[in-house]
Amino acid sequence: MKKTTTKTVAALFVLATVLSSAETSVAEQTPRYATRLIEYRPAPGQFMNLDITLDSTAVLGPVNPAATETPGDAQTSGLVSLGSFGGYIILGFDRPVENNPQNPYGVDFTIFGNAMGTGSSCEPAAVQVMKDLNGNGLPDDGPWLELAGSDYWLETTRRNIAATYSNPGYNTSHAVAFKTSDGTSGAVLPVAAHTQQYYPDPYLFPSIPPDNYTLTGNIIKGAIDPRNPKNLSFFRTPAFGYADSRLTPAAIATTSPRNPYHTDSNGTPADGFDISWAVDAEGNHVELDQIDFIRIYTAMSANMGWLGEISPEIAGVSVTIPDPDYIPRDFYIHYIGAQSPQVIVGTTTRFQGILFKNGHPCSEGTPHYTISDPSIGTIDANGNFTALKNGKTTLSYSQSDKAEPDEIEIYVTTLTGVGIDINATASATASAKCIVGENLFIPVVSLDNGKEVIPGVSGNRFANDTYKWYNSNPKTGIVDDCGTFTALAAGNTVLTVESQTDPSLYAEIKITVENAASPTLRNESISITPDNKSGVWANTNLFRTADRSTVFIKQATPRNGKLPVLLQGNRIIYDCTGLEPFSDILDLEITHHGNNATFSIPVDFSGDTSLLPSITENGNAATDQSNAPILIYNLTGTPVNTGHLSPGIYIIRRGSRTTKIHINQ
Repeated sequence: MKKTTTKTVAALFVLATVLSSAETSVAEQTPRYATRLIEYRPAPGQFMNLDITLDSTAVLGPVNPAATETPGDAQTSGLVSLGSFGGYIILGFDRPVENNPQNPYGVDFTIFGNAMGTGSSCEPAAVQVMKDLNGNGLPDDGPWLELAGSDYWLETTRRNIAATYSNPGYNTSHAVAFKTSDGTSGAVLPVAAHTQQYYPDPYLFPSIPPDNYTLTGNIIKGAIDPRNPKNLSFFRTPAFGYADSRLTPAAIATTSPRNPYHTDSNGTPADGFDISWAVDAEGNHVELDQIDFIRIYTAMSANMGWLGEISPEIAGVSVTIPDPDYIPRDFYIHYIGAQSPQVIVGTTTRFQGILFKNGHPCSEGTPHYTISDPSIGTIDANGNFTALKNGKTTLSYSQSDKAEPDEIEIYVTTLTGVGIDINATASATASAKCIVGENLFIPVVSLDNGKEVIPGVSGNRFANDTYKWYNSNPKTGIVDDCGTFTALAAGNTVLTVESQTDPSLYAEIKITVENAASPTLRNESISITPDNKSGVWANTNLFRTADRSTVFIKQATPRNGKLPVLLQGNRIIYDCTGLEPFSDILDLEITHHGNNATFSIPVDFSGDTSLLPSITENGNAATDQSNAPILIYNLTGTPVNTGHLSPGIYIIRRGSRTTKIHINQ
């Protein structure tokens, strides 16, 4: 009996194993996508408080083809914007995503965005991963590990940066200033196409503090081509490892991935990710067999003129279906670090070349740099290019014969000027106004002779200059090395910005600092009618400001305790449903441009008509159909409590109409 039982258990175990394997095989061949939205915290940006930031669940499930294949921002359905640097979204899956050697190209999942083409337009987003070690379904199992893309390894990348964004306090579009943990400053600049607030509305994003908040990550420099402000693009995208960098056809969402490194017989590269790229905060490789969560965040901090800030859009995530016939192989690529190839005559710029093997920096071979026209400039063994004269030359980098050399064009020019870059117009003189206590970021651009000396170049803006600032009246405010002016007192000052490449070139801007005008109440009193017995009062409903600035409501207290209110995200929510007529005074404590004040608003509620008994006029139903509130008085003209009317004759007033009525109860 014991022997038979043992055989039966063994047989059952074998059968269960076969069934389990069959179920796993079927599951592995079923298209998979991100299924859980765990957290969404966007950075300020031009899409903040619009639909594309209000429905973060759009990234879950199958990818919307229109979201990925319509160029630019013309299509936003099915997309989620991350905002400027550090804005992120955290996603989970129905089961772990494996680091499977049978996934083609080593790509374990693909992220879809709305980038255009393969190099001219991108908004790079970095990706971090985590394994659910404690099995509680939450990403609380230690630090995030970054899937290090190509630009993570560049000398120009700023690692482990925290950026703090400050609410400028305006109800319309306004620059959002920030400061970083490594001592820089800047601002997310507004664009004409979007006029709403760029800082998260605390009513729509209650988890984001209304005054300031901090986001973290690694900042890559990128290679923005600034030469023609009417046609801004990138000189080149990162080589691999960033979402929203390449146009990713939605058709691959349910099939095999594309090569993330270069074009091959399967098509152009796509934004696929290999879990084997994982590194810790110090850049050390971490081996993972699987992951449960991904965190996608904006990896650049840059403005693109009239196009707005770099702010990636994410359409979804597709998990790779393993191919049992796939034979793993090594992929090598050469890469000259993505940075601007503009160089000024007489200066030296470092171009960093890297050989990657399966996404990891590789030391095989010997680095070799060459220049197609040595009369334009020279290059040494470490990639240091010295510009000799105006013109264009080709830089080539190779290290191994297992990959094609990488090449870029270098443009050598001469600086001709410096301009304050306001509304895409670079001017040597400019003016601006701000309020005491504000941070005003002043964008600056240098100009060169590129379109005169290099055929085919249509613009004359130069990206790689640095500047020194001078301030004629420090009592009015101070300016830092990045061009952020902090207003201290009312008055005027002139800021001069000087090119450090050519100190003879400079521009000036006159700053007028004013005291903030005090806000005023829009109405001396508020009447709540039965047709509007519940609702929301935003700061714009209650206060009027001369500069469209935001009044922050710190406390709202009904003096007599009759008005039911709730303060939520700088909005007052009221609900008088089921209440009898009352009068109250709403006391408000507010902050405006850093100044505290108090206001009081009388509030009157004319009563809930649902509490009125059946009303007849001379034995017939009243026929007045206007929306005016009903007011009831006794024959002496004294208002009466509509909830306790005894039978008799009363006076009813609705709008301009006054009538005697008989009430039967």
